[in-house]
Amino acid sequence: MKLFNKKEQDNRGFSLVELIIVIAIMAILVGIVGTQVIPYLNRSRQAKDLQIINSFCTAAVTAYSINVEDASAADGNFLVYGADTDTKMQAAIKEHAGYDDIADIEWSSSAAGDIDNIRITIDSANHVLTAEGVKADGSLVADFTVSASI
Repeated sequence: MKLFNKKEQDNRGFSLVELIIVIAIMAILVGIVGTQVIPYLNRSRQAKDLQIINSFCTAAVTAYSINVEDASAADGNFLVYGADTDTKMQAAIKEHAGYDDIADIEWSSSAAGDIDNIRITIDSANHVLTAEGVKADGSLVADFTVSASI
């Protein structure tokens, strides 16, 4: 009977100090890993937003190839969204990109949150089409420019 009681006393579980030490070690590891992962998360968010701009560039190349004889597909630049969105090019870009309104786009990164419109620039002499994110004042949002050959 005494052996049974002694065995029962030895099987009491972890002490409070042991649990606190394990929790402290886990907190340190999470802190180290967390600071290493955050930059990767930010870069992946920015890459996702750049992919949205890339989809506008691809849509613009498609729209340009369809409307190449149309006067609205001539050289120059224009905004995809805004007051003057009645051209065939703008309508085709919206259709192919899949975003009817700029408000439909869910930007992931904080830098892309400044994008208020998409500017398409066509340079048929050099066979280059560029899509870039712009602010409301027309200034370019850094790192959100994609070019393609036409």
